[in-house]
Amino acid sequence: MSNITYFKLLMKSTKIDNFNRKHLEQYYNVLNDWCKKKDKSLDEMDKQFYEYLLSKIDDDKTFSKKEIEDYYSSLNYINNDDDIDDLISITKNLSLKNEESINELIEKSPLKKWIKKIDFDTLIAYDKYEHKDNFKHVANILLDNDLDDSGNKKRQTLIKFDNIISLNDFSLDCEWVYIFTIDNKIVKIGGTRNSLKGRVGSYLCGHHIPERKKSGDCSKTNGFIYNTFEFYLNLGYEIKMYGYKLPEVLHETEILNEIVKIKVQTYHAYESKFLDNFKSTYGKYPLLSDNADPNYKKNN
Repeated sequence: MSNITYFKLLMKSTKIDNFNRKHLEQYYNVLNDWCKKKDKSLDEMDKQFYEYLLSKIDDDKTFSKKEIEDYYSSLNYINNDDDIDDLISITKNLSLKNEESINELIEKSPLKKWIKKIDFDTLIAYDKYEHKDNFKHVANILLDNDLDDSGNKKRQTLIKFDNIISLNDFSLDCEWVYIFTIDNKIVKIGGTRNSLKGRVGSYLCGHHIPERKKSGDCSKTNGFIYNTFEFYLNLGYEIKMYGYKLPEVLHETEILNEIVKIKVQTYHAYESKFLDNFKSTYGKYPLLSDNADPNYKKNN
């Protein structure tokens, strides 16, 4: 065993990019158990590096891979190329999503008022949603670890909306109804009148909450979405955005003896009808959605 096996295990993880204290413990336990099964001794340097990381992390903090690499470099360990594919395959099946530990992390977080607890067993799977054929996959929501040429973080925000449709379509000034899923479970149905890019840009304003020592100049909706997404992304959850591009509706009217075509705003009606239908079908609104507009509710 090498004195860097634990470090390499963290760096090669395919499950998660940002590690909290519990993640560090779980990965260390994987390494320790693997050594026992292989009748190997856990190297003392692995133990020391694990204990060193724990001494640097608080209960509500996370380490990026870059930060762990920096800590590792500061200790002047000698790198080599041990084959740890067996360990990597084990961590691919490692569960980082224990409900009890998630609730504990939320309670300890200074951002807990902005993080929605999610009971995934009660949510509707996107694959089972009866109107999914109206929507297409438009973006993935990811942790924003992008660096500039100097190795510094490009943006203050911690998440990003990575469009998988063309940027032109993502930026097109038109109306959409959209769905957010976390691990394939529907958590929000929303609408926008002026492009998907504009709407997700608004969600990024959720970073500006007082608890992050920012201005507090963001809506509650943006605050909840942004901080809930960032929390669950750090635990290894997958978040996707689906979109339904709405048909353009034009209304002709006479103004000063001239027939004028006016673009009619319809997204609010579509959003409300989709929400109303969702509640009628599944018994409740998606967890992160506001109630449907009463003007468009089904008549009882």
